[in-house]
Amino acid sequence: MQKLKQILLITILLISCKSIHNELVPTKPAALIFEMHKGGCYGTCPIYSLSLYENRLVKYNGKRFTENQGVHQWQLSKKDFEVINSILSEKFHSNYTHNLEVQDLPQTSLNIKNTYQIKFKGGCPKAFKSELKQIESLLMKNAGWK
Repeated sequence: MQKLKQILLITILLISCKSIHNELVPTKPAALIFEMHKGGCYGTCPIYSLSLYENRLVKYNGKRFTENQGVHQWQLSKKDFEVINSILSEKFHSNYTHNLEVQDLPQTSLNIKNTYQIKFKGGCPKAFKSELKQIESLLMKNAGWK
């Protein structure tokens, strides 16, 4: 009788373990705040992209002619995140294109909160040159090149 109880207990444990399914619970992805793609040229212009999400995650993808290639990610500080959000709200609030017809200049494409698209070739337009430099600098500040 004791052996029967043990066999029954082991069988119940095995069956109950098999009936548990570890399913991933889908989570809503963090919304995109800022995205920048730097395109190539006929020479060695760096090709990479930078993305910032509402959870302060920064993703970098270095493709060619960059010091760091591949996909890397890190967290942005709350303070830097607030500064970037402030700049985006004040300065980047319309669609804009500049100098796209030029052939051998790298194209930069910006996506601001999936609402505004900014594209230009060559140097950054004066209208937001210093702000874009500041955003890129803040995003790269805590890069974790691993």
